Amino acid sequence: MQKVLDCQETLFPNLTIKFPSTRYQGSKAKIASWIWEQIADLNFTTCLDAFGGTGAVAYLLKQKGKKVTYNDILRFNYYIGLAIIENDREHLEYEEIDWLLQRHPEIKYPSFIYNNFVDIYYTDIASDTTGSGNTKNIGSIKDIESLLKGKGVFEPYGQNIFDDYWMNYLTDDMARKIDSKVPYRNIKEYWKWKNR
Repeated sequence: MQKVLDCQETLFPNLTIKFPSTRYQGSKAKIASWIWEQIADLNFTTCLDAFGGTGAVAYLLKQKGKKVTYNDILRFNYYIGLAIIENDREHLEYEEIDWLLQRHPEIKYPSFIYNNFVDIYYTDIASDTTGSGNTKNIGSIKDIESLLKGKGVFEPYGQNIFDDYWMNYLTDDMARKIDSKVPYRNIKEYWKWKNR
């Protein structure tokens, strides 16, 4: 009989069904189950995700009881990986999670990103037509003056509408691959689709 080395338990089996959605290009979230099918019969208890990125594969392997070492060059990803994937000791109670998700008036929150990038990287300036290549799913900028003034199609609607628009947007090729129709091609058609 073979001894199984220290495997990691799923922390919250009834809460870990779906990996959090991310927008990283190259994320393997969509093929993580396929990757598991390819390696499920291998006899292993530990693994290294050296270029972890979103952590989708590492997270799945942890759910399958493997002891995972996660790494990524981006510090944010690295710490998220340590907390969610490698961690098997620290558990937050529901009250602690609730506290973390509330705003506390006695705490002065940093606003570096907002203060420094509000009119540069935020969505107010994007248009409702696709970019090319890597910007195909986040919109393009047609008018440099709009960029400089922070004005654009999504300005009146905010971040949630911007996200919803681009998360549900399909090019002709994308629609064909899932045997669907393109739901909209611009903000006017989006509102018709949204209010259907």
